[in-house]
Amino acid sequence: MVSYGILGKLGEGGMGEIYMVRKYSEGIDLRICNVFVLKVLKKATPEKEEEFLIEANLATYLKESENIVKTYGTVKVPKTMLEEYEQNPYEVITDNFYPTLSKKNLETILEEFSLPVTQDLKKGDFVYAIEMEYIDGTDLKALQSNHIKKGLLIPIPITTYVVYKVLKGLSYAHKIGIIHRDISPDNIMINKEGVPKLADFGIAVAAGAVEKFAGKLNYASPEQLKNLKKVLDKKEPSPLDFSTDIYSLGIVFYELLTGINPLIDSSAEEELSYIPDNQLRLYKAAEYLLNEKIYPRFLRPHNIRSDIPKELSEIIMKMLDPDPDERYKRVEEVRNDLLENYRALQLTNEETLETYLNLFLKDFKEIKKSDKIRLISLRNENNKIQLKRIIPAKTKTGEHLYTEKGLELIKKTHKGLTIYKVIKQTLKDAF
Repeated sequence: MVSYGILGKLGEGGMGEIYMVRKYSEGIDLRICNVFVLKVLKKATPEKEEEFLIEANLATYLKESENIVKTYGTVKVPKTMLEEYEQNPYEVITDNFYPTLSKKNLETILEEFSLPVTQDLKKGDFVYAIEMEYIDGTDLKALQSNHIKKGLLIPIPITTYVVYKVLKGLSYAHKIGIIHRDISPDNIMINKEGVPKLADFGIAVAAGAVEKFAGKLNYASPEQLKNLKKVLDKKEPSPLDFSTDIYSLGIVFYELLTGINPLIDSSAEEELSYIPDNQLRLYKAAEYLLNEKIYPRFLRPHNIRSDIPKELSEIIMKMLDPDPDERYKRVEEVRNDLLENYRALQLTNEETLETYLNLFLKDFKEIKKSDKIRLISLRNENNKIQLKRIIPAKTKTGEHLYTEKGLELIKKTHKGLTIYKVIKQTLKDAF
């Protein structure tokens, strides 16, 4: 009989609570059993249960892709198991950005009986859960945040490789007709072996489906924002196509390269926060983004930081074209353009990413000769490995890597955010 032992709570999503668990069968030592993730439906209603089961059903079709977090299916979890955990929760320890478990946690869980998961539970005694692959690693949001706090940005070859691999996972989803709709840095994982994986297909839909708005405003395509306005105006939303995911990933790419999200405006967000009505606030936010942030073309990435290759900059701008007909229509087109126009991508692989992450965790100390071989794609124009992409760095002529336009944009739209604070502290002459 299959059983789960809860090792810790990892967080909460829109529809579910996320737990780290060990799954084992009768007679097998728990310590040698695999770790999984259970996404448990919270505050279940018949409508939410249906949405939750549809999510699981869609996601199970994607488990053959190495660049998508695997979903194995749904199970019924006894409520008593969750109630017992809440009475004595185990701590999930975070070492930098890799979640780990203390020895105490493992000993505690070994001493306690883990309730079996069975399909014979009566209605009311269980909640639905989705069993997923556990990623021992980090997400892009945490990785970027940890870099910026140290006054760094993720190296361009590393960023480009991650996006390239996410595009591969996205291609798999699109080929079977699934649109993600919620691509953002916290939904892109990287395991310790350096494999990027797209996560959380919780609001994914079939291509052409007409659905209400879902996702995050600061990564939403213009089509998604228009649908949000239509729904709030009590009008029928329009169907989406695959290019909406390309747009969202373009925002992620832009943010990783420049350090700023082009859809964020801290001043406008502060003003909108004073609107008490949630629906009106959403409507005004969508209206502002459509009028002020999307239709005027974004400042090109290489015009924000001079170390960003123009070829990459132009690819990103095509991903972010406000007109879906002018945007890339297929992710294979983006992958091909990246491979053809950015040579360092051809020299970057999982070993590069794994090595870089390990060195970053050690503050780039104890670099071995074998590490340098794996990091060949990080060579600069002087043929030296450049591990640190420093935020306040200057060019050889003494100019800031952030251009005047770039600095003005950060001052105007990112005031109070970490990137603003780092630049203000280190480039006092520019700020």
